[in-house]
Amino acid sequence: MNFSITIAENHTNDSLILVYDQLLENYETQINKRQQRIDSLERISVKKNLSLIEQYNHNLQLYKEFRPYISDSAIYYQKKSISLAEKIGDKNLLSDSKLQLSFFLASIGLYKESVDILNEIQEADLTPSLLIDYYNGMRHTYGELSFYGKDADLSNRYRQVSNTYTDKLRNMLQKEDDNLLDIRESDYRNNRDFKMSLEINDLRLKSTTENSQKYALLAFLRSLTYKESGDIHSQQKWLLKSAIADLKLGITDNASSWELANIMFKMGDIIRAHRYINYSVNNSNIFNARLRFTQIAEVQSIINNAYMIDKAEQEKKLRTLLIFISILSFLLLASVVSILLQNRRISKANARTLKANDELNRLNRELNRINDEISNTNAELSESNQVKEEYIGHFLSLCSLYIDKMDAYRKTIRKKLLNGQQIEVIEEAKSSDFMDNELKDFYRNFDRSFLQLYPDFVHEFNNLLLDEEKILLKKDELLNTELRIFALIRLGIDNSAKIAELLHYSANTIYNYRAKIKNKARISRNDFETRVKKIGTFTK
Repeated sequence: MNFSITIAENHTNDSLILVYDQLLENYETQINKRQQRIDSLERISVKKNLSLIEQYNHNLQLYKEFRPYISDSAIYYQKKSISLAEKIGDKNLLSDSKLQLSFFLASIGLYKESVDILNEIQEADLTPSLLIDYYNGMRHTYGELSFYGKDADLSNRYRQVSNTYTDKLRNMLQKEDDNLLDIRESDYRNNRDFKMSLEINDLRLKSTTENSQKYALLAFLRSLTYKESGDIHSQQKWLLKSAIADLKLGITDNASSWELANIMFKMGDIIRAHRYINYSVNNSNIFNARLRFTQIAEVQSIINNAYMIDKAEQEKKLRTLLIFISILSFLLLASVVSILLQNRRISKANARTLKANDELNRLNRELNRINDEISNTNAELSESNQVKEEYIGHFLSLCSLYIDKMDAYRKTIRKKLLNGQQIEVIEEAKSSDFMDNELKDFYRNFDRSFLQLYPDFVHEFNNLLLDEEKILLKKDELLNTELRIFALIRLGIDNSAKIAELLHYSANTIYNYRAKIKNKARISRNDFETRVKKIGTFTK
């Protein structure tokens, strides 16, 4: 895939992630909207003057509201629909209600119950449209049994049954029927013809409304195709679209949310992965289907373990930093005390020093002669020490400058607070100008310091790339983002999340930069970063 297209898609994904995060903060609002619709329907359904067919229709609406929300309630209302259909005496309504319940039961792992209902239905009594639903139910139920079955022989038998009814559907359905399109999309995906699978999915998406329940399902199916093709960024994009639609609709039966958590984990964003999987678990508790708990459990365990390890590492680093600061504070205090004592001793010694000045002057003349000889020797030593002194001085200068900036900023804030200018202080705190400027200074200092250590880095790095892919720097530009990422790798920092923290990018973006630069290499992708770590020697 073209590098610029991938970068653009990555930015799109970042935007979708922000939308998803914002919706997650208020997901109870959408759940409440669905519950309000349910409460309204339930109030109508208890009215005593409703006819049986009106009761049936209200009951069907309640089932549809509960189906993606709370499985137990959905089953309850659909069983009630079956009872009402029996009272009405309409065989078609009865068969339709049973077929809907059977399909739903198979979707949540209650396979025996689903098969029992299908066995109650007489195929010969069904209308053509109900026969399609019956075949689709048999295909779905036995397909699920085949996929989740633990016995290989049974799974093969179930698959054969599912395939038989799939073939029957192919013979019955019209070319534009969505059931047939669903079968074709799945077949192309399973046969690894991803281009055709996506084209079928495009057709189905055109016939639905964005952020509808069907759109959420089709987006999830599209993510499966990208998953099988190995396109992780497109998979993430469509999982996000599916999960966003589920959130907006107040749907708790959403596979996209835990698949998205797994993707974020693989990309190194453990904090988001942990938040997303916790949301998925909470939804599963609401939906209350045992199959969903089983599906989520493995992903949840992996993410939670990684999150705990990461949290422990952060706490360990914090403790180490606090200890280091405490030691520095103690050393600073000890230095101040030592200087005060030394000054006192120096004052006492000054009087004695005056008496010895004449003798010292004579000795100094002799020392000057000796020093001339020593200075010649020192000149040779200073040349070898010059490099060390230069970088130590540069580091101390940066530290001193940063301390001065912080002290000046502190004094400014203190002055404004004393003058009652709290609002201005708050506005300054909201502004990112200070941090943006500091970040630019950080980049400039990093670039300059790094190139002093490795002056030929850019040239040698470009030698690792294909001729047409070499990096061309702009005027007055020492390093760009790609070069800084690999400069940090040259310094031994090769974790994407750590690089993202230092350069203030998302882990997603760092991951993508690294992958795409390696695609431009004239050497093996697997050897690229190892070769980068060997670039240059310490030269003046």
